[in-house]
Amino acid sequence: GRALIFGHNAYVGNPSDEDTGKLLINAVKWCGNSDKPKVGVCGTSADTFLTSKGFKVTKLKDYDAKDLKKIDVLIVNGNSMTDAEGEALTDFIKNGGGFIGGCTGWAWDQGEGGRTLNDDHPGNRALRPVGLAWTTMSFPDQLRSFEARVDLPSMMNAAEAVAALRKQQTGTA
Repeated sequence: GRALIFGHNAYVGNPSDEDTGKLLINAVKWCGNSDKPKVGVCGTSADTFLTSKGFKVTKLKDYDAKDLKKIDVLIVNGNSMTDAEGEALTDFIKNGGGFIGGCTGWAWDQGEGGRTLNDDHPGNRALRPVGLAWTTMSFPDQLRSFEARVDLPSMMNAAEAVAALRKQQTGTA
């Protein structure tokens, strides 16, 4: 499956501008691996926008494995996911389903009475196998630019990384 997450649930709602709408459409197409995947939405108002763009959309109050068999892509507001929905999501992604979620991590963490975003959020538990997670971090105000690099570290190449591990293991590094 394919998964994409946003650090704010507004990105999975009804887009407020053309650029956000284009981003959501591209995300749906990529996650669904199709130009017109069947979409399910839960806890968002994205159905209005996506229907207007020609997508077949099912509005879900909640979802389980049976509901997910009828769609290609699931879009959710991650702030309102239940444990049962997270468990269904894990299997959905493992079986090739597409997932788009938005969650304002710091807000979830503050409102969960001692449960932690990292360990207890149903979406984070579901997304661990694909290497994604929401955090409580916000974009720091003092950071105004990013370094763009053309050259990649050598360990980004799997063959180089494996060779280095073998050298370390045999003591020839």
